[in-house]
Amino acid sequence: PRLDEYAEMEISDPRLPTLDYDYFAEQVIRAGLMSAANWEYPLRTEEPYAILLPDLQAQRSLVGDGMMAWIKQRLSRGEIDAAIRGIQGQLGYGRHIARTPFYISHLIGLRIAASSLDSLEFLMQF
Repeated sequence: PRLDEYAEMEISDPRLPTLDYDYFAEQVIRAGLMSAANWEYPLRTEEPYAILLPDLQAQRSLVGDGMMAWIKQRLSRGEIDAAIRGIQGQLGYGRHIARTPFYISHLIGLRIAASSLDSLEFLMQF
């Protein structure tokens, strides 16, 4: 399954534990918990959007859907503290992306923040 399919799975789905996302999740948590982030996009290039758009779309999928699936996986294992750290990292990461001075960055940051709130809702239901 793709990351968005994992993100849509129920916590009890037996396919959810097959997601191997630990290394990337730790990087997202580390980045999200930083006080500031500087993405250093090459804004003065001839076509900056050629770098920005694919990068942001990948982050939307990896941090939005991937982290939601990882958080569900932690909840299915009863690892509440890890799930909380994941939600904090996901929300912080979305905040960092939204600070990039492009409208599309704001939209992707908002989408990631919304995913973190969905993850928080799963945690509260658990």
